[in-house]
Amino acid sequence: MLFIMPVILKRQCTVWCLNHLRRIELLQMNGVKLKFVERFRHLGHTLCNSLSNDVDIKREIQNLYMRTNMLISRFRRCSIRVKRILFKSYCLCFYDIALWKHYSVTVLVSSKLVTTNVSKLFGF
Repeated sequence: MLFIMPVILKRQCTVWCLNHLRRIELLQMNGVKLKFVERFRHLGHTLCNSLSNDVDIKREIQNLYMRTNMLISRFRRCSIRVKRILFKSYCLCFYDIALWKHYSVTVLVSSKLVTTNVSKLFGF
């Protein structure tokens, strides 16, 4: 089974082929040859042609560190109670976890470890 998803604005596309045997090289749209890419961003998520979510999970880990550092620096004078409420609402918003299906164990373990370490900063 072969799935092709074109990204029209950037004139790129990727191929999801379940048996990975075929690759279409000469696909054109409006006379312009489309460039094949291994991964691209769509609606804030990174989609790979291997259907792996490792890159997206690593992006979420980086975002968790970034949000936590911003919360610590901007609200350093607030009480721990306020910081906990902000942390729960701003840093622990994993609404896209339900979309993750194919991932490696090492990335998932590192995600759990990061969440645990960051949570300890706020007394959880």
